[in-house]
Amino acid sequence: MKERLLEKIKKNGDCWEWQGFIAKMPSGYGYVTYEGKSKLVHRVSYIVFKGEIPKGKLVCHTCDNRRCINPDHLWLGTHKDNAQDAFKKGRLKPVWGRKKTQEEKDKIQKNRKIPDQKGIKQWKAILNNEKVIEIRKLLSEKMKYREISEKFGIAIRSIADIKFRRTWKHI
Repeated sequence: MKERLLEKIKKNGDCWEWQGFIAKMPSGYGYVTYEGKSKLVHRVSYIVFKGEIPKGKLVCHTCDNRRCINPDHLWLGTHKDNAQDAFKKGRLKPVWGRKKTQEEKDKIQKNRKIPDQKGIKQWKAILNNEKVIEIRKLLSEKMKYREISEKFGIAIRSIADIKFRRTWKHI
């Protein structure tokens, strides 16, 4: 397998760029058939040159070149390690915990798909008018979303939709 990998590389500085099949969407990573299955070529390179990959580990690149299969540029890490590496190198922007701007909230709201059929006419309706009124009453009494969702057997998101009148507006 080593020879097969080395036949399909082009050296670019220290990187060994894979010249075989490259997936255009979604990843841009190279693939090769290994043990009868299509595998990411940088993972196969790691296995062939360095050894097995423990379960739950990723093969990450020090060079940030998705086509590179140089085993000296490959290291094992977790998803968290990979994300932290990407963040340190400026390839990942910190968005976790950041509050959305009103413009972002409006865009999300605009793009939410709400069925055209209203209330009990909606074919998957679990609630009826009386239950919706009761939910709004419980919300006004500061009952927690989770408790309401368990009581009525609906998703927490549905409760928020009722509260903010994205659904059941007519009541």
